[in-house]
Amino acid sequence: MSRESLSQLFVPTLQQYELSQLKVDQIEAAEQELASRAKSTEDHCWGYFGEQDDLPACRELSSAQPSITTGYMSWRQKFHFSWLRFSFDREGGEPTYHLDANGAEGLREKSENGSVNDSLLPSTQVWRLLLNLHGTAPRKLAFLNVRAEALELHEAFGNIGLAKDEYIDPLDEELMIIPPREGTIVWGAHICVSRVFHAGMETPEGHFLGSWSREVAA
Repeated sequence: MSRESLSQLFVPTLQQYELSQLKVDQIEAAEQELASRAKSTEDHCWGYFGEQDDLPACRELSSAQPSITTGYMSWRQKFHFSWLRFSFDREGGEPTYHLDANGAEGLREKSENGSVNDSLLPSTQVWRLLLNLHGTAPRKLAFLNVRAEALELHEAFGNIGLAKDEYIDPLDEELMIIPPREGTIVWGAHICVSRVFHAGMETPEGHFLGSWSREVAA
């Protein structure tokens, strides 16, 4: 199968948004809440997926900004809140490219036995606004400029990744730098996470991310 580049529709773009329904202290309170939880974990990371009652600051943020509408006139699109994630400084390493199967947590129905085949491609287009909510640190997002249909997929424990013997050509790798938040003005990647192989890459300061998403028929 040929290694075709992404169509223009699926090339991720860097865009600016205003979280008009939020206050700066609400964003900072959610960050501090997740940071306090992350301190006690082995990987120094913690997330909020809209269901944990013991994270009131995160719940307040998601309730205050339940959606983000982009575009104009007939092109307007609504993205719904899906998750927040905070991480302290971690080792960078090589990017772990993957696809997301849904807008909520990104996983598909979990399977203990890994499999490799083209049918693992998610049946819907999952579009995500991946926003950098960190007040000082940029966020690095790596992605492959290759159609997912041209790659061999691997699935295990709910993750959709590349088969172990799949060669990654460095010329196909792209890197997007998402600037830090300024007040309630944020930058983010507009990306179809179910069709574009992507991976976050740490900066020394770690990261604080928010995701709003929408799913459409493929």
